[in-house]
Amino acid sequence: MTETEFFTDDAKLIYDLLNDNWSLDKDTRPTMAYVPEAYMMNSRIGSIYVYPISRQNSITSMDYRTLGRTSMVGIKLSARVRERYFEWSQEVYRIMLANRRKGFSNLNGYYYIEVMDDRQATDLTGWYSTTFDIKLTTYVKPIVSAGFGKED
Repeated sequence: MTETEFFTDDAKLIYDLLNDNWSLDKDTRPTMAYVPEAYMMNSRIGSIYVYPISRQNSITSMDYRTLGRTSMVGIKLSARVRERYFEWSQEVYRIMLANRRKGFSNLNGYYYIEVMDDRQATDLTGWYSTTFDIKLTTYVKPIVSAGFGKED
């Protein structure tokens, strides 16, 4: 049996959901990225940047063989045009809600996704901006690792 993957790329998971499910006009699609190097490109009409915030584990069984896990991922959305900003923000909600119960094997070992918060941070720079806090949750993640949960 292979060891449990604990250090998952949750930002890529959320990026893939957004990128694969984006249904709005392709000509006005925002630049999307989850690695800083890819983000430093032409984002003249707007952009979406996905990044990890935190991950918390807790033992969920008496025999220490399972973890409860919560991961927080941020989605930073910026747009130059107000109407596009609201349209894109609605699309982020649509995609996250449509995929919130996609299943353990399709969500990096998480059971569900929730949009916990959105914070608008529009200022006088001329860009409309929001950060979405995405919570990924699992209740029982099996621990298979040498010396901890693995039968000898």
